[in-house]
Amino acid sequence: TDVGVAATVTDAVVQIDVTGTPDTSTIDIDVTGIATATSHALDVTYSSVAALGNAIDLNMGTNLAGNAMNIASAGIRTAPMIVLDGAGTDGGTDDHLIDINQSGLLNSNVLDITYSSGASDGNAIDLNMGTDVAGDAINIATAATTGQAIQIDTTGIWTNPLIDINVGTAIATSNVIDITF
Repeated sequence: TDVGVAATVTDAVVQIDVTGTPDTSTIDIDVTGIATATSHALDVTYSSVAALGNAIDLNMGTNLAGNAMNIASAGIRTAPMIVLDGAGTDGGTDDHLIDINQSGLLNSNVLDITYSSGASDGNAIDLNMGTDVAGDAINIATAATTGQAIQIDTTGIWTNPLIDINVGTAIATSNVIDITF
């Protein structure tokens, strides 16, 4: 069903209010056929005018036990789970592709990566700077703290160096490691 709105919208076009104690999904999309590359289960496109609102706005409020988003995968994947293509950003200070602002008490990690089973051979974090000629690959700015800026805890026997720096002939007047107090 198509829903077309040609006038200025001052209220929700579709509004779903869930009360009570539901035991099923409010919106449930099951795809059983082979979907083509252009048949998305949810498609949001801004195409002709500047918009100010969020495409998807998740406010967890009092939902303290549920995830804001849960992405599960099975089988041998041939495409990434999440893709961010940032073409068109203007280079301003407020147009990060990912922006995490943590306030309040947090007794867990902001970003947590755990390999728990199966042999993996990819990088946990892979940074390819390419044409970024002025930015740092990793920039750590920290205030006085009892924790370390970088900490490496390892067990087992390493067959390769724990830290490996290969500079090659690209270095000219700069230091490989520069420590200033």
